[in-house]
Amino acid sequence: MRRVCLVVASALVAAAVVVTGASTAGAVEGSDSEVAAGDHPWMGRLAWTRDVRFRVDPHGTCGATLVTPQWALTAQHCVEGKAADEFSVTFGSSRFDGDGGWTSPVSEIVRHPDYRHDGLVNDLALLRLSRPTPPAIPPVRLATSSAQRDLIHLSAETTLLGWGVWAEADHSDLLRQGHMTIDLVDANYVAARPVDRAFGAWTGKGDSGGPLLVTDGADLVQIGVVSGSETAQPQNSVFNRVDAGSVHWPWLSQVTGLVAQDTAARGGPPVQGLAAAPTRSRDGYWSVDPSGEVRTAGDARSYGSLAGQRLNAPVVAITPTEDDGGYWLAAADGGVFAFGDAGFLGSMGGRPLNAPVVAMTSTPTGRGYWLVAEDGGVFAFGDAPFLGSLGARPPAHRVVSIATTPSGRGYWLVDESGTSYRFGDA
Repeated sequence: MRRVCLVVASALVAAAVVVTGASTAGAVEGSDSEVAAGDHPWMGRLAWTRDVRFRVDPHGTCGATLVTPQWALTAQHCVEGKAADEFSVTFGSSRFDGDGGWTSPVSEIVRHPDYRHDGLVNDLALLRLSRPTPPAIPPVRLATSSAQRDLIHLSAETTLLGWGVWAEADHSDLLRQGHMTIDLVDANYVAARPVDRAFGAWTGKGDSGGPLLVTDGADLVQIGVVSGSETAQPQNSVFNRVDAGSVHWPWLSQVTGLVAQDTAARGGPPVQGLAAAPTRSRDGYWSVDPSGEVRTAGDARSYGSLAGQRLNAPVVAITPTEDDGGYWLAAADGGVFAFGDAGFLGSMGGRPLNAPVVAMTSTPTGRGYWLVAEDGGVFAFGDAPFLGSLGARPPAHRVVSIATTPSGRGYWLVDESGTSYRFGDA
């Protein structure tokens, strides 16, 4: 990425952190830096392809991570001013050339609607893959539970990965990893410094879009995306947060269907957080908190909320109508609340449920909707057809999302491990 001097907004400004997009000071380096093939199959190399034959420009490269079988996450400045069909992503290979990996073209780029280049504010983009990844390439784990989010604190040691500049070369031939210590943290950003300034690791040109990770037991979970480094101290790096406790989570959740969950055993109450949904233009979104208070961003309009009202259960989902002229809110007990031009078509409120409702989606006509419970139970209303559920055979992991096909004659359920279940014409 080109070098541009930027100033980070919010709380980090008070700490005088000045950021340059993709520092040339160094790459992810350290004594334990090389990564074996297959260690992190979800780590992707985003390549800027110069033509339809996918001839890759070695200078136009960034990192990316697979967050669901259909979506990859990167930094928005990596794709700024470019179209989706100019990119491909390779997963499952530790080599820069992608040898032995799995490659997919990018079919859509969903950019954070509040991105600002001056400061790399909301420097995040989601890439829809032209086809889902195979089972051999599972998604990275994001820090979605409260216990995982507690790992993000000052002095915490983190791990980073990338193929950025190495020695005198413009990239490393092999994926490398290193460790940094968190210096500053707020709801937007994490800033980190090398564990050892003489021999430690830091981010370099070509590492943008890659992950910042913390250790959770035997696993790594992603908490941030590489955005840049401090101009005054190029070895210090700045990351946009992507964990469920960050300000970016509502946008990430509404595009991908990921939901914040606790790690309690099945049957315990899920952790409730913000739910969100995009506008048709993808230039805005609605978010709703458990109290039913609705907030808007970009071109999303407010049609009312449940803030201040007494609820029997927390609100867990928001779904807009087909013309963005209204929306439905769904509560964990199956209650449904309609606003704007959204029509009330029924609910599960007052009926006994085996598991709490966690998500909702509407039919393409806007005259029906489905609710889904964390055990995979599906409830259909209006012109939404019931096409099957997992209620009689709950999966090992909680179901967290439902998405409909364009025809409205099928849907997918997705659990917190990233596994999807198809019904109808899905």
